[in-house]
Amino acid sequence: IQDREADHFRELVPGTPVVTVGHAVEARSTGLPESEAPTILFVGSPNLANYTSLEGFVESVLPRLLERHPGLKLRVAGGVADRFETPPPGCELLGRVPDLTPEYESAWVVLNVMSFGTGLKIKTVEALAHGKPVVTTPVGAAGLENAAGHAFLVAPDDDAFVSMVGHLLEHGDKRRTLGEAARAFVADYNARVYDELRGFLGEHLP
Repeated sequence: IQDREADHFRELVPGTPVVTVGHAVEARSTGLPESEAPTILFVGSPNLANYTSLEGFVESVLPRLLERHPGLKLRVAGGVADRFETPPPGCELLGRVPDLTPEYESAWVVLNVMSFGTGLKIKTVEALAHGKPVVTTPVGAAGLENAAGHAFLVAPDDDAFVSMVGHLLEHGDKRRTLGEAARAFVADYNARVYDELRGFLGEHLP
């Protein structure tokens, strides 16, 4: 959960300690290289939030990106791909893959298009851990707000998504800079992810 959600639990159980622990990730730092043709990546399980959010993105945002970059491909990895009967225009449905590292490596930009949901968005953290430029929604940034605009970009609406992703696709230096910031953020994040738990245990264990 996020700190904001932890506050809700504290209200439900006043006087009871509530400790949040983030999602530690292995920093793989795939960064570049990228595929020859522009490629964006979404990774998700088949849950309703992933499917509904991705479906909305494919209908409202992807066509506008394809107009700007006709050769663009949205590669969809994970069980969410299995919920589509046929690949939407501009999409390549990968389904479940045994190792996501090559997919992250070839992606120019990684997306988290979540429009609703709770908890820390693990897919955002994992994309950052691969050193990739990430564009997400405010929901996808939940729990990581202190890094928004620096380690990754937050698009509040469809227009911003088109603008941000399009700009990154057109500027390799911007992708590289954002990827480096992502790696630096993950290093710091991993270093402090258990701080609250360590403090609690140190205070309450003999």
